[in-house]
Amino acid sequence: MISCSHSKSAIDSFVLSLNRLKKEEGFHDKKIIDVIKSPENSLLIPASIFSSKDAPFESLCNYLRESFGFPVREIARITKRDSKSIYTTLNNSCGRHQYVEDGIKVPLSAFCQRKTSILESLCLYLARKEGLGITEIGKIISKSPKTVWTAIHRARQKGGGINDL
Repeated sequence: MISCSHSKSAIDSFVLSLNRLKKEEGFHDKKIIDVIKSPENSLLIPASIFSSKDAPFESLCNYLRESFGFPVREIARITKRDSKSIYTTLNNSCGRHQYVEDGIKVPLSAFCQRKTSILESLCLYLARKEGLGITEIGKIISKSPKTVWTAIHRARQKGGGINDL
């Protein structure tokens, strides 16, 4: 059982966070409710996090864990992956990362499809939704244009269309 003093301080902290979201981030009540109900539709992931030498899935899992504090089960639910694979990925990761929060942002929902890999989903999103060329995408995520082309080509072959993102 939570004592009244803990409940009051938790509620006060929550209200302060909500007010900060409204004031500093321009969130309105409906947006806050949408984020609470379904974070995968509201969270934006900087494309630059995929420029590290880590695998794209590892980069995404680490970012969700370190930046948003999501537990393993929540990351698994959002990404529609097995929690054991999330746990293993995070355990094999080499420590904390420094993320640059600027540049193009990709909605978390773009990575929630099981039929395409994280890299394929990212490249297809950047090409289709952001209108970037293969060379530009390669520079953002530190991959060769050939790798980017292959990822986009495979995503298309698997049926990853613009409406799926």
